[in-house]
Amino acid sequence: MKKEEIIEIDPIKAKYLKKIGFFKKIQVNFNKKKELYNSNKALKEDVKSFSSIVFGIALYGIIGGLALTLFNISFSLIIVLGIGSLLWLIENKLIEFITRILVSIKLVSINQ
Repeated sequence: MKKEEIIEIDPIKAKYLKKIGFFKKIQVNFNKKKELYNSNKALKEDVKSFSSIVFGIALYGIIGGLALTLFNISFSLIIVLGIGSLLWLIENKLIEFITRILVSIKLVSINQ
């Protein structure tokens, strides 16, 4: 009878030599990105503000695109995004700028 050799497997090497499937790699990368996102509060705030801007532009673009159909103007995605961007800029930047100017103007001054 032959003496059977016992092959010892190093658990550390075995861990790194395992073949991982493509979708498992995607899942691992996604979980790493998710942990990074959850731990970084500044990144969370940036993503929330960016998503609110994009949502506002898309919403105003849809409303503007529907308004264009009232005037029988054919529209494309670029026109809808342009209208959405214009309306978002008017609401968030131009109105604030005009308000600051009007507040700084004194309509009536009373001399005492």
